[in-house]
Amino acid sequence: MINTNALKTNQTFKNYKELCEYLDEPIKTGKSKQLQLKDWKRYFSYEKEGQKFIITEIFDTPTEKIDKRTNGNRSKYVQPFMDYVMSTFNEKCIGEYYTISNWSTTLLRLLDKDICNSVYMEDQEIFDNYGKLGVTDLKLYRTYISTVKSITRNMILKTFGWLEKRDYIKYQEGYKFYYQGETYNKTVCTNEVNSLIDDIEREICQQLSDEHFKNKNIKGKQLVYVLQHSNNKKLLKTYMDMRMKAFNDSDTICSAVNDAIWEKDINSNDFVEGREKCLLSVYKAFRIVNFDSSYEKVNNKQEIIDIIQELALRHMMNIKYKRYGKEYCPYDNEFSLDEIRKINNALFKDSEPKVTLLDMAGEILDELCEDYDNPFFMDLSFAS
Repeated sequence: MINTNALKTNQTFKNYKELCEYLDEPIKTGKSKQLQLKDWKRYFSYEKEGQKFIITEIFDTPTEKIDKRTNGNRSKYVQPFMDYVMSTFNEKCIGEYYTISNWSTTLLRLLDKDICNSVYMEDQEIFDNYGKLGVTDLKLYRTYISTVKSITRNMILKTFGWLEKRDYIKYQEGYKFYYQGETYNKTVCTNEVNSLIDDIEREICQQLSDEHFKNKNIKGKQLVYVLQHSNNKKLLKTYMDMRMKAFNDSDTICSAVNDAIWEKDINSNDFVEGREKCLLSVYKAFRIVNFDSSYEKVNNKQEIIDIIQELALRHMMNIKYKRYGKEYCPYDNEFSLDEIRKINNALFKDSEPKVTLLDMAGEILDELCEDYDNPFFMDLSFAS
């Protein structure tokens, strides 16, 4: 709460520091200063003449502070996402399990699959394959693409939940298993071991957290996200290897996979037993059981892309590191914005943004709190 009792209309202060001292407000820098100046406008209006602040009006009561992190702001995303997802549904979506990668790239046509997968490449491989994009900061490249994928993943899952609650769709979660077949590697899906897989993954994450991150407050499968965004590829591989070994050692999981294989083809000679004929990889997958085909179709793809890009940019501009005891954001600068613009051009399919990235960044800087974290779509703790 700012005390403006002593403030007068037309009062002039030679600079920001003098105004802070008069109001008994802390002197800030960077984004904190911009947010402070914005907050002052709830109490009084002013004009700038060079360094000078000239008070033009003092309000009897402060104007209401709009918190864009509250549930009220969530609702503006709900309808556009539901409209887009429902408008893309067709008979191809019914009955088959698809991974989130399939949904975000092939079915919903939001992201480029090759660009999404490139984050798992070695540095030189990225340069060899995607050097033409002109991106030079590979840490930013991986972080931004991973952030977009996480936001899109959560968007899809939450949208499915909204639609099912409103009786527009019915969907099921399951897992897609890649396994060694009799003659070549194949896939099969089942939802019979969802809880067991989740328990195994959490147990492994807890074990690794206790061993390597004892002083960190990492809960459950948040560890997977931490490892995916760190340089500790060795520990990430350890997690993946432990995960697949546990799945192959589980008679319950192998039995469920075999049931799914024979349900798909009763004459199949394929089976898994966890050793010579083993499971190779496992991904969460989702299938639509039915949907309301009378739902009005809306072509709002660009609106969805704009929202994803805005949320991803907010996250990037809120990343902070410490240098010489001071916090700084490595991505709130023109170079990083230009790198992100290049990535967006390749990552988002058929995108024609109406707002430039620079304008979007300016708006974000105006409202970004230092502890900003969108609780709606920035739940990035999901394992992929």
